[in-house]
Amino acid sequence: MRKNIILLFLFGSFNLLSQTSDTISLWQCIFAGIDNYGLQQSLDYSNQTVDLQQNNLKTNYYPVIKLNGQATFQSSTIEINLPIPGVEMPTVPLDQYKAYLEINQLIYDGGLTKSYANILNLSATENLTKSTIQQKQIENNIAKIFFLALLLDKQIDVINNQLKTLNEQLNVVEASINGAVLTPVNRDILLSEILKIEQRLEETIILKTSTLNVLKQYTGQDLGSESELLFPYLSINSFDTSISPRMQLVDIQSQKLNLIDNQISASRKPNVYAFAQGGYGRPGLNMLSDEFSPYFIAGVTCSWRVFDWNNANRNRQINAIKNDQLSIDRHNIQVAINIQKENILAQLNSLQQTIHKDEQIIELQEKILNTYKSQLKNGIITSAEYVVEVNKLSQTQLTLELHKIQYEQLKFEYNNVY
Repeated sequence: MRKNIILLFLFGSFNLLSQTSDTISLWQCIFAGIDNYGLQQSLDYSNQTVDLQQNNLKTNYYPVIKLNGQATFQSSTIEINLPIPGVEMPTVPLDQYKAYLEINQLIYDGGLTKSYANILNLSATENLTKSTIQQKQIENNIAKIFFLALLLDKQIDVINNQLKTLNEQLNVVEASINGAVLTPVNRDILLSEILKIEQRLEETIILKTSTLNVLKQYTGQDLGSESELLFPYLSINSFDTSISPRMQLVDIQSQKLNLIDNQISASRKPNVYAFAQGGYGRPGLNMLSDEFSPYFIAGVTCSWRVFDWNNANRNRQINAIKNDQLSIDRHNIQVAINIQKENILAQLNSLQQTIHKDEQIIELQEKILNTYKSQLKNGIITSAEYVVEVNKLSQTQLTLELHKIQYEQLKFEYNNVY
């Protein structure tokens, strides 16, 4: 259970974006981002902590060995006053000394140590699930930045095509002006529009560079402004809400409460220990001797807290309330996931139809623009009228690219709902 999903992503310990490449994919950014955030390292630290705690628990079954020493002085001791002629009764010394080795061995603790171990094992699974939730959050954040950068990339392509169209038509207008078909003002109109578009291109490039810098912060990699972002073609995966990491976390927390109930029950059972004590002191086991002597004691001890003022029952009631709250949380998460997925599917269906309409509009606008090219060449229309149609086509092309990117982004969000 401690094998994180992150390992699947980072299998092979690669660093994709550090390789020299002119293209960047969505998953390259996500892999690098997960690596940059150190989720696997953080999970390893958590698991190491659990392992150390487990090892500490195992020592509960090992003997406890103590070396003790004691020196005391008493104001009075036991006195034996028997009037027996010729017999001197022994006296217990006021100063007493002893040093002894004490060994205690757990025999039975009611399953308390085992219950602690079960909770720790579940903690490892809980850490993994929390790490998966963090990973999903990072993936979604990186995807949003990537799709924004991709949109800006496509916008740059559309603007460049727009500039190319206008520059080509500028040469046509120049020829028509030389042939006295058009007036010079038509050339000025095109040049003015070209300058505006070049200005918009520069602004878009700056915005793309800024967006890539944000992506750089997420991935920890240098991303050049000239890098080409690969368009991700995603498919919609089937989804079972029960495997949602947030749902799994709620289930784990519920299991943890059940294990804590078991721990409470175990704590109410008696504890049995075997013990042995060997030492040297004055007096030894003979309390009436004033000589130093060795001694040894061995046996079994039992302790049982018979009455706990109903603390255990109240703690069970607290856990039952928490479990009820977790049931509500689980239901709410499931409803939220279902609503989110239904909304995404509805948007996908709508976008699919919108993209089809966009393509039809572009096809018609391209026909209109070709007609306008011929009319401008022959002086039937002005450059201003032609520019209007060029801008219409560019705007529709940009809208199409936006809808395509939104379509893929929604598919990513659908697959990454957690």
